[in-house]
Amino acid sequence: MARFLTAEASFEDIDDWFKIGKAKPSFPAVIPASATGGTGKLRTERYEESLRKTRARQGVQTRPKPETVQSGKAYANHYRQQWDEQQLEDDISNLHIDEDKPLPSSAMSDLESMSVTSARPVLPDETSPEVAVQAYDNYNFDHTYNEELPITKHKDQVLNTIESNQVTIIQGSTGCGKTTQVPQYILDDYVCKRKHCNIVVTQPRKIAAISIARRVCEERRWQLGSLVGYRVGMDKTTSPDTRLTYMTTGVLLQKLINKRNMTEYTHIILDEVHERDLNTDFAMLVVRKLQRTNSRHVKVILMSATIDVSLFGEYFALPVRGSLEMPPVVSVEGKVFDVEEAYLDNLTRFGLVPRHRPDMNPTIYKETYDLAKNLVCHFDNMERQEQGIPANTMVKKRGTVLVFLPGIREIEDFEKLLPGQGSKERLIVIPLHSSITTQEQARAFIRPEEGFRKVILSTNIAESSITVPDIKYVIDFMLLKCMVCDVETNYQSLQLNWASKANAQQRKGRAGRVSSGQVYRLIHKAFYEEYIDEYAIPEILRCPLEQLILQVKVLDLGEPKAILALALEPPNLDNIERTILLLKEVGGLTTIRSSVANPHDGELTFVGRVLASLPVDIRIGKLLVLGHVFGCLKECLVIGAGLSLKSFFSQPFKRALEAYKSKLKWDAGSFSDPVAILNAYREWERCRDNGFFARHRRAERDWADERMIQLNPLREVSKLVAELEDRLSNFNIRLQKGNPRNQQKQDPTHNLLILKVVLAGAFYPNFFTWVPSDEADSLKILSGKDPCTTVMVKNIPPHGELYSSSIGKLFQCCGKGKKLFFEDTKLFVQFERQSDYSPILPAVYHAVKMRHLKMPLQLDVFEVDKDTEVKTTLEERHLRSNRMAVSINSEGPKQVPLPDASTDWSLIMPTAVADGNRFWAHYMNEETIQIMLKLLEKANDAGYRELESLDLSEVREGDLVLAPFTDANQTRYFRAKILQMRRATRDSIQGNQVEVFFVDYGNRDVVPEKYLRYLPKPLLDIPFQAFECVLAHIKPLYKLPHNQWLPKARKVLEEHIIQNIPFQSKIFSVVDGVVRLDLYNTHVEPEVHIQEVLIQMEIAEHAEEPHLSKVNHLQREIAREETRRMHIDHPEQVPASLEEESWTQMNVRQSDQGRRKRRGKVYLNGPNSPYEINFASMTRIGRLKTCRVDRASVNSVALSTEPEDKHEKMMVSAHVGLNPSGSVLQARNTTLMPNISDLPALVCMLFAPTVEFRTDRKMTRLTGLLCGLGWDPVTQAPMLADHDIELAFDTKIRNEDVSKMNGLRFAINLALASKDYIAMWGANATHQIQCQARDALIGLFTAKRSRVEPLHYTHCYAWDQLEEASVMPIKKEDYTSEDFPMLYQFHNGVFLESPEDPEEDEEVAMLKDHVADLYERASRSTVRFVKPITCILCQVLCFSPRDLYYHLQNTAHLDREQALDPPPLV
Repeated sequence: MARFLTAEASFEDIDDWFKIGKAKPSFPAVIPASATGGTGKLRTERYEESLRKTRARQGVQTRPKPETVQSGKAYANHYRQQWDEQQLEDDISNLHIDEDKPLPSSAMSDLESMSVTSARPVLPDETSPEVAVQAYDNYNFDHTYNEELPITKHKDQVLNTIESNQVTIIQGSTGCGKTTQVPQYILDDYVCKRKHCNIVVTQPRKIAAISIARRVCEERRWQLGSLVGYRVGMDKTTSPDTRLTYMTTGVLLQKLINKRNMTEYTHIILDEVHERDLNTDFAMLVVRKLQRTNSRHVKVILMSATIDVSLFGEYFALPVRGSLEMPPVVSVEGKVFDVEEAYLDNLTRFGLVPRHRPDMNPTIYKETYDLAKNLVCHFDNMERQEQGIPANTMVKKRGTVLVFLPGIREIEDFEKLLPGQGSKERLIVIPLHSSITTQEQARAFIRPEEGFRKVILSTNIAESSITVPDIKYVIDFMLLKCMVCDVETNYQSLQLNWASKANAQQRKGRAGRVSSGQVYRLIHKAFYEEYIDEYAIPEILRCPLEQLILQVKVLDLGEPKAILALALEPPNLDNIERTILLLKEVGGLTTIRSSVANPHDGELTFVGRVLASLPVDIRIGKLLVLGHVFGCLKECLVIGAGLSLKSFFSQPFKRALEAYKSKLKWDAGSFSDPVAILNAYREWERCRDNGFFARHRRAERDWADERMIQLNPLREVSKLVAELEDRLSNFNIRLQKGNPRNQQKQDPTHNLLILKVVLAGAFYPNFFTWVPSDEADSLKILSGKDPCTTVMVKNIPPHGELYSSSIGKLFQCCGKGKKLFFEDTKLFVQFERQSDYSPILPAVYHAVKMRHLKMPLQLDVFEVDKDTEVKTTLEERHLRSNRMAVSINSEGPKQVPLPDASTDWSLIMPTAVADGNRFWAHYMNEETIQIMLKLLEKANDAGYRELESLDLSEVREGDLVLAPFTDANQTRYFRAKILQMRRATRDSIQGNQVEVFFVDYGNRDVVPEKYLRYLPKPLLDIPFQAFECVLAHIKPLYKLPHNQWLPKARKVLEEHIIQNIPFQSKIFSVVDGVVRLDLYNTHVEPEVHIQEVLIQMEIAEHAEEPHLSKVNHLQREIAREETRRMHIDHPEQVPASLEEESWTQMNVRQSDQGRRKRRGKVYLNGPNSPYEINFASMTRIGRLKTCRVDRASVNSVALSTEPEDKHEKMMVSAHVGLNPSGSVLQARNTTLMPNISDLPALVCMLFAPTVEFRTDRKMTRLTGLLCGLGWDPVTQAPMLADHDIELAFDTKIRNEDVSKMNGLRFAINLALASKDYIAMWGANATHQIQCQARDALIGLFTAKRSRVEPLHYTHCYAWDQLEEASVMPIKKEDYTSEDFPMLYQFHNGVFLESPEDPEEDEEVAMLKDHVADLYERASRSTVRFVKPITCILCQVLCFSPRDLYYHLQNTAHLDREQALDPPPLV
């Protein structure tokens, strides 16, 4: 490894690193990710002996099997007893230690053996005590404390107790003033004594730390950041004068971990300790440990309104004369105003009272909702009595009501029951939840107008973080949702639990601040006293411990369980061990500890140190380091920050569909929540940097409101990005600055693929899979309608066509409707395809989302005229069907008629290219030419242009106008449709811009709004001349992740067809207004087939046509045969699709006739799409559960965009949780991965800790893999069985692919070697490694591989299924050394047998027999098979012998058929 330690590695060396396995006969060795190297359980004595020898060579000792395994919390007793004994011994020995003896600067573990009575505080900048107190002279300390605060009368007691003891507990009721006043008492006391002090006060939440610091400064009339400041994350408002700092608990914890002492401070006040979050519990552990060793002078104060005095007192007990004594407690009782308590026992007059039983799960009954509603409405009567106002008189002074509910769903349910602002109750209902916008939250603090009552519906966010001063009534449902870590899966879920008595007291304290109040607890008093817990379960007992254990490892305190045993309430041992396994899976810990394989501990890796330093989830940290490897760190910083904080995408109350549509726009077709975050942030950053927001004061706010962005959370993301970038720089992980030599420009077409693969690597194993919907079944469900444009609704009332107008209005929020198809009680809503192309219309996504949001589709039902009923019945008898087709948009011009069924060939003129296989054209015949000339002449008549200017206030999206277009330096007007309005800001110079689509040519442009003109009525009657065309029988050789062709394909297509010459087209099908065809250039010799050009240039490949296209093609052929057989004189009358014949056509105006008196209401069911995707987890434990995508995700509506591809597809989730019952996995912040064969297997091969390959029975090919953390020979079980993933290959994966994957994993190891290694590479070498890693990844993931039939392994999830002789390892010393750490281990290859004769291969023989059988069944007969036949080679369904006949002639099928008989090697 000497060559790696140069200051600048050569590019030749870097290239060599990516050629691992190229010139070697064997494979890179696996560095074990488990005790057995991931090769599984021990099956034979020979294998066991081999394993022992291997370990001996590697210096890894076998961990002895423990005799007994402690579980639960019993393990902690031993360590806690040791701690207590050590403290008593130190207390005796400390009597003989010199106080001035200097302390050694050593690891934290050395502190255990120290005997120190005290240590002096460290003064700022090492100044003298006299200089340190001079800062006091710059400030005014004249201050009178508020006598109304209960804490004021206890001032002297508080100060005396703190000064006389190392630890003090202050128990004060909510609102007594302890948080703001106690630090001031200490500061004022030290100022009077001219002594230096440095006080830190912790708060669990950022908002509390900032607001309290600001309140103290306002009270003392000091500038924020002078004597009093705050620190939250990267937001630091302090100065050298600061002596009182409010900070979040996490910030203090990080400082203590870095410095390993508390000598910087004189007083540490831990506030709100009753909340018992992870940071608070660990901070208490560290503070207690440091105070007993090298920071004995520091005063520690614990404060809370509902503290468990005995628990905290025993924990902080101090050794005094041979025994442990609890610290003193200062109790501050009393409220400014009294708050009365009431229970269900006192509320029987307001409605039915539910009965809660301890053996039932917590829930909210309908009777409870009704009772709470009646109670809110009854407050007026109570206030009339209090204020002496006569009955039926309006109460002017109405108290605010605060209702505590467990979640947003319950808030929405209760809000529906309350009367609104316009009712006689005059209630202003305000939701208060972390997911709603900041503007909506701010409404809670605004006093209502006189005569109105404010009703705040809140979760437990209002318990302590937010204080609303004018609350008089509190209605407490006594429920909350808390995050709980599932014991079996380690997934988190929000469980509905009873609130504790401590929570109830906090909620009670919200009232009584400005007047007397009442709290109504909606449970019985006996239930409250007997079954409600005193305190909530602390986070350390119910949440994941990844960050906590990483902090323990950074401190080097010892084995994690030995340290966490000393926590206030130790976590379960099983939880600790499982967390350590998760850290090994993510790469934060190695699988060995001190050369001993140990599943309960591991050495901290470089990646682990990076993860421990970041204030984000460990998987977000993994995202950042992988982003560094693959040259997309900037994008990963933004995504990581966005995923770590509250979402900046607005979720306004009752506007969920609008929020979803807005997020879909930010998603930009990537089907990824992280990419949506990135796109929105980039746009905001671009506008900020180019001065767009500086044009006027509200520019930024207007921009955010228009795009449904929350500005404050977005700014928080920006701050976190800066903080993460700064922290990563401490490990020499930096963004590329400047222009390193030989820097290659990244290919933007691959950026999204690389980013998605990095996301998959970071969030391994949160993988989900799905198999596309069957096209034939989907068409059957929709009665032949295109699933890409159509949704289905059920429960349509009789004569549903009479309600077409009302139905059309229900779906206006989704998109522009085209037709409604009525069939019995079913309705098919078809949306109009706009000029922009997407496989499935956004309107379909919007419609399905309506069902997910449970938006009511309500119809008013009317009586039907008898004449209408008789007429409809006669039509049904005539058609032998009750199918009705109603056109929604019957006004305005239509598109020119598309080729009918009698047309095989057509001469067309391509005019605009939309994608790599999609373009617009018009007919090239005399009639079309005359029409185009007429349009050009009329549109550019001077009278129209000069006299018919548009009224800009009437311009709307979808309007038809005349728009200018410049071609060959000549500007003329053409017919156009407005696609998008781009409103200008107040100071914009250009004014409003409009994106238009030219309906006769198919191209787009953006023009100033002022240049638009009215479209004259004569031009409205002429059909649009341009129609959309698609090149048939091809698909992209490599498709972009958002389902588009490469830009190169579009450019090539433009060069070959936009030549102002006509092309011959052979029509294959006409589906949904799109002509699918073969295109030929007959102006050259020999003629050029455009599809073949794209295939020869390796841009496209042969492909099967979509099922709907094949069905239409078959219909057209049948129609032509019928025409020839019946000698029809007018073949143009034959419809393009026979399906249209069976539907009675009418428009909306006709359908609305015949309705009379209103009869009632009916609620429609749906909308549904047959293309909807059901996901399944890929992990072993996840496959036993159903999966649901979070409703805020862009993939909450997931539709199969390419159902013709039958291979397994993949979704990645940044966070996976459980529903309260534990039966459903809930995926949040999801990403749909690109449609690449075997992508799940490739991703697992790249990022899984350990992989074992599967083979067929004869060991002739690799058939799949098992990946996970490996096998533990001591416990004789998989190390982390729940996360094991078993996959079967869809393509032929070879040993060469495994070798390339090892090279790529080695490149990741190089890029993340260590802090010093990264510095030694230099910027140029680092950039070269990144470029090579990107190229290697693209090469692996986009390589063309032959399809194979998936062969699922018989013994799923079984490790060590390969014999030792079949494994292909090489010596790991060839590629690493002891000083070179490894994040990813190498995969072993497999020795494969070469079949002696291909004819003997069972699989090939089976496929040949299958193909022969297909040829026997194929013919030109159109009689359908009894059961559709599947071509196994192509995974295509054929419904008739004719359908099968044409499939066998398909080029894609012939290529696969030929592969069964490859030509002999010459």
